[in-house]
Amino acid sequence: YHPENRNTRYIKKDSAQNIQIVAIESNSDAAFTPYQIAIDHVAGYVYIAGGRYILRADVNGTSTAQVLYDLGGGALALGIAIDTESAKLYFTETLSGDIFVANLDGTGSPSVLYSTTASTGNLKNIALDLINGKIYYADSTGGNDGVFRYDTDGTSASATEIVSGLDQPYGVAVDPE
Repeated sequence: YHPENRNTRYIKKDSAQNIQIVAIESNSDAAFTPYQIAIDHVAGYVYIAGGRYILRADVNGTSTAQVLYDLGGGALALGIAIDTESAKLYFTETLSGDIFVANLDGTGSPSVLYSTTASTGNLKNIALDLINGKIYYADSTGGNDGVFRYDTDGTSASATEIVSGLDQPYGVAVDPE
């Protein structure tokens, strides 16, 4: 799966290398850009961080995307990761430099789990290590470029730097092994 930046769709390729372009139709009247997606294969949903919105759609694109959370004007949700066991989703809001946690079903309001030291626009994507209870994120703040880690339960006093000296990291993936 790959989101297309500047288009409201994502590309899906199966194991036989067949490519399907899935349009994301939203029940919101505002435009959005899908920056990062997370897939729940069991429930059949794709979760999308797209500008001011966190959306959920059927993986196969057969239904209109549901806006789970509208973060309001001036927000930019960039990274997203899901924990289906605890029914939580985590996302980055790059303009504030905050990492949020919210309910996977869209109930309630997102809450700030951590405020990072990333400067405006430099908090990028996140990944979860659910086995060890960690959140990893990329920070492309000049002079502080790197990958950092927090605990998923919100108890970390500060971020742990995992990798430093990178040149504007954007994505991060975790192999807990």
